[in-house]
Amino acid sequence: MKRIKVKEDLKELKSQSSIKKIAKKEHQKLLDIYESPGSPYNPCEDGYLLVVEKSDTAVEIREELGKSFKNILWEGIEREENCFIGVALFNNQFAISVIIPDEEWLDDEWREILQSNL
Repeated sequence: MKRIKVKEDLKELKSQSSIKKIAKKEHQKLLDIYESPGSPYNPCEDGYLLVVEKSDTAVEIREELGKSFKNILWEGIEREENCFIGVALFNNQFAISVIIPDEEWLDDEWREILQSNL
């Protein structure tokens, strides 16, 4: 699992991957929403980006998002290229944007949940 809180964190992603392209776009969305003159983007207060990877477990997801995958309150889910992009809403300001590749390793139950929220 990769946490993208600042632009430099994007360097953790493979440079030619579609995931990195999507992550750059989603991170810019966060900046566009939360940054304003005199009020910088603060990932601890505003939220951040999370990229789910093959090795991530249900326990790790629960620890990061505070709920089991099936109980996450998705504000919205869309699909871009071969990825699901969801927004897990925690309150009226803080949200975590989650990029989940739709690969063979993705848990079938998780895929069904994501598809039902498109």
